[in-house]
Amino acid sequence: MPARFSDENSIKRFSSFVFSDFSGIAGCKVSLLTGKRWLFKRFFGLFKILKIKKNKITFISLRRNEISGNFAFVYDKIKDDKNLDIHFILNEHMITEMSIKEIIEYTKACATSKLVVLDEYTPMIHYIDLRKETKLIQLWHACGAFKTFGFTRIAKPKGPKQSTKNHRNYDYSIVSSDYCRKFHAEGFGIPTDNVVATGIPRTDIFFDEEYRNRTREAFYNEHPSFRDKKIVIFAPTFRGMSKETAFYPTDLFDIETVCKNIPDDYVIIIKHHPFVPNIHPIPAEYSDRVIDLSEQTEINDLLFVADLIITDYSSLIFEASLMNIPMIFYVFDLEKYINDRDFYFDFKEYIPGKIAYSLDDVIKAINNKDFCEERLSPFAEMFFDKRDGKSTDRVVKLFYDTLGMTETV
Repeated sequence: MPARFSDENSIKRFSSFVFSDFSGIAGCKVSLLTGKRWLFKRFFGLFKILKIKKNKITFISLRRNEISGNFAFVYDKIKDDKNLDIHFILNEHMITEMSIKEIIEYTKACATSKLVVLDEYTPMIHYIDLRKETKLIQLWHACGAFKTFGFTRIAKPKGPKQSTKNHRNYDYSIVSSDYCRKFHAEGFGIPTDNVVATGIPRTDIFFDEEYRNRTREAFYNEHPSFRDKKIVIFAPTFRGMSKETAFYPTDLFDIETVCKNIPDDYVIIIKHHPFVPNIHPIPAEYSDRVIDLSEQTEINDLLFVADLIITDYSSLIFEASLMNIPMIFYVFDLEKYINDRDFYFDFKEYIPGKIAYSLDDVIKAINNKDFCEERLSPFAEMFFDKRDGKSTDRVVKLFYDTLGMTETV
């Protein structure tokens, strides 16, 4: 049952059931979604009578409720510029869960900002026609071009319709390398010229030695039993077609089996995708060797202590390749994933690590230290043009150029 039906607010619960029941009567198409979309468009139309503020930037994210990721790096560079009017809309609410107050805040920001910045697929932005003066920039959260997305998936299960407006109104989208531009242009349905190889801001920390040392020490102070151990990060992506249906089959990575069959000096950090609601069972007898840090929003800091990563189809592989961290790809459902989702390159040929089709394969690779590490460097070179820690600077320049302003900080 959708969360809105069990909302703490009784009025919201009542309206959700009314909309739901009414939508099924005589084939009527009225629903909570269509009702909220109608309000969204009407409020946006109302706020269009206001002038656009030529120095106003609004950051919008459905992934996070705090300033983090690419947003944090860019904001840190521009926050002291008194000539900018900076706003944030940060929550995980889809339109059906948005209150009237949230809809008003959202639509007013979209109608009056010169620059709107996203970090994820944000359906609400495509329900409206932004004003010609407003520019939309997608700071896509993931590095590289790995799993197919957007219009590349038209013929795939749950792929978009050819007629949808989703993604197509991005004025700019950033990527990590020139090689990726064509894939993002195809996925978003935008001209290749709209895709800019600035690099990804949040990867700048990997070139900051002081930050690396400080982060490592902070981790070991919080988890002293992991000091001087070989740290494995288990970080798979989710299964399912959306946030609402996301899951991971935790029984296929059984902690007890793994811990019993790898050396005692190996410890494990579990980091599931933010969409995965299920908790990975950790037997009490291994609580000193295994911790679940899935609630942490960003995984980048954990890479500074990683000796090995076990993943599958997560875009984490790009950041890991930058840091030259060995990887095992535990892909028990590879053929199904290729059929349902597919990749922008031949998975078996280009993936920067050891492929394991079963948990036994994973354990064997760890014990034999068989990680195909020779694949790491070529992969990083393909997906990162500039490994200089200055991606944020290039994105900030794009912002100022788009605003027609001169950077003053």
